[in-house]
Amino acid sequence: MSTVADHRKLTQAELLTEAAERFGKDPMGWAFQCPNCDDIATGQDFKTALAEHPRKHRGGDKAVASDLIGQECIGRTLPKDGRGCDWAAYGLLRGPWEIALPDGRSMWCFPLAPAAAVKSPCCRCDPARCATDDSGEHCADQACGRCLHGCPAADEAQCCLAAEGGAP
Repeated sequence: MSTVADHRKLTQAELLTEAAERFGKDPMGWAFQCPNCDDIATGQDFKTALAEHPRKHRGGDKAVASDLIGQECIGRTLPKDGRGCDWAAYGLLRGPWEIALPDGRSMWCFPLAPAAAVKSPCCRCDPARCATDDSGEHCADQACGRCLHGCPAADEAQCCLAAEGGAP
């Protein structure tokens, strides 16, 4: 669990640049880590969760992934199935990241997750298991270029890293 010492202040532009450098240009692949339960959720995780468990804002508008990612733990959207918790960056204990907006206001968000914690779209392995499998047995035919043992895409053009301009 994070503490107040984890506070970080950055501009909105700095946050967007850091997220794009870490996860690529598609915000659906960006991931934030809940400072309370350490769950890591991407924009795609929220999109999927909201499709299965729709939510509305107080005004009645439908909530979308970009409204929630980095602001709430995914446990607030999912039913009590064991994933996540009810933490929010805008709650009693804010942040821990403070984002300075161009209009002078600040908002609060969770920290970006480590890049290695997020699976790429073509990856079929369990990143946690892959990271601890020094033998390569688990990842030999399951991993993507961001994992330890290379991309499983049969066609290099289909590799998630090739799509981002990197080498598969």
